[in-house]
This record gives sequence, C-alpha cells and structure tokens, in this order.
Amino acid sequence: MNFQFVDRIYSYEKDLSIKGCKLVSLEEYFLNRPHGRKKDFPSLLLIETIIQLASWLVIISSEFKKVAIISDFEKVEFLKIPSSGDKLLLEVNILVLNSNSIVFNAFIKIKDEIIFKASNLSCSLDYLDKYYSPEDLKVKFEELFILK
Repeated sequence: MNFQFVDRIYSYEKDLSIKGCKLVSLEEYFLNRPHGRKKDFPSLLLIETIIQLASWLVIISSEFKKVAIISDFEKVEFLKIPSSGDKLLLEVNILVLNSNSIVFNAFIKIKDEIIFKASNLSCSLDYLDKYYSPEDLKVKFEELFILK
C-alpha cells in the first residue's frame, strides 16, 4: 500500500473515526485504461481507498506502530461510480479496535450523496515497521492532515 488514494485527512478522533478526501483526477493511470468505462474510478478501488483511510487511523492511534491489513467484510454497496473531477468525501467509524484487529463501517460521498457504503469491514493489525518506515509516514501524514 502506497497510500495514494487518500489526498487529505480533515479530522480524526483517536481510536474512533477519521474523515478525509480523494480527488479523482484524469491524470491517474487507471482512468486512461483501454478497456472498460473511461474516466470512471474503478469500483473496487473505493474499497482500497477506505482501507487506506482506516489504516491511517490505526497508524495515528498507535503512534506509528501498527498498520491495518484487510481481512474480511460483511457488506459493501456501490451506489454510484465516481468519475474524473469528483471529490470523494471519506469517513470511517470504528466499531471494534483491539491490539490485533479493527472492525469498522465506512461511507463515501460526493457532495451530500452517499455513493458507497461498507459495513463490518475487518482488518488485522500488524507492526508498521515491517512494511514502511515510520519516519517516512510521519512526513506523509504532515502533508495530508489539514486543520480546519
């Protein structure tokens, strides 16, 4: 995971919730694919986007010691496919968080319209430094987090 699907983090409550956004740009390689619906954001990448936001909450809450890795989900609804130029408003709300796993609900909006809902997504937690440099992610977080 390179954390390329979360462009901004607007707010978070440690161990509880996080809000951010993703700007869908035509510059992104997957929108210029030769097959399929051009200029549409692939629906499965909405799941990846939400997992990345949830992982940021785990990273922040664990003081850059843990990271989330997807393991299961109960229900995912794709209500509308975003396109180039859309600003995706992301939100993750934790239901269960312990030292080994996280379970959460999430949704994505465009303006006031919910376009994606997910319930009971589960992630295993692992040590961050097995995959990433905590110092590099601290710098990345400083670039992403915007105080309102």
